[in-house]
Amino acid sequence: MQLYFDLDHTLWDFEANSKECLVQIYDELLSKEVDFSTSDFVDTFSVVNRNMWAALEREEITHDYLRENRFKTTLAQLNHGIQAEKGKKLNDLFLELLPTKTTLIPNAIEILDYCKSKYNLHIISNGFYEVQLRKMRGSGIFHYFSEIVTNEIAGARKPSKDIFNYAMTASKCKAQDAVMIGDSYDADIFGAKNVGMKAIYFAPENHNNHDHHITNLLQLKDHF
Repeated sequence: MQLYFDLDHTLWDFEANSKECLVQIYDELLSKEVDFSTSDFVDTFSVVNRNMWAALEREEITHDYLRENRFKTTLAQLNHGIQAEKGKKLNDLFLELLPTKTTLIPNAIEILDYCKSKYNLHIISNGFYEVQLRKMRGSGIFHYFSEIVTNEIAGARKPSKDIFNYAMTASKCKAQDAVMIGDSYDADIFGAKNVGMKAIYFAPENHNNHDHHITNLLQLKDHF
């Protein structure tokens, strides 16, 4: 058996790390010229970013569109219009800062130690390849994984069958021997099941009774 993990929101705490970046961006670039609070900025960006990533997974927008518009849209919703160049500057700084943050989901290291002692581990992510590598190296989890597959590498993004098939081919694994662990039901769970992989849904705040649903990473020990 081989295990395939999503990265953001599953192992690497995107919400905590992005909040730290956004507070820094607000303090350095926005605080003197806007009339909204840090919390307004963080909360609005979080919703905009989450919605844009969902649209990206549905192939309604591109990575370039997301990069160019998530900050522009955030500030527009806060009634502070900016030029496209300013939106790009904010996004570039965000992507520069984000991989330097190191907060992991609770119990990530313990469960990776446990799983690594028994199985080969891999990453399947829709994130930007170089950014994901820097996150993993900075937070000390890079060495756990054999294959790191992103949409840029596979030429497809979750939930497309192509990215899962690419990852299994790269790791020389058959679907019946593969398990996907991720926080997005549509991208990770549906996508994995659609190619015949087993899947475990990690959703700490979701109490619906999905098959193989866990709310704490340590619960993976009950499955392996």
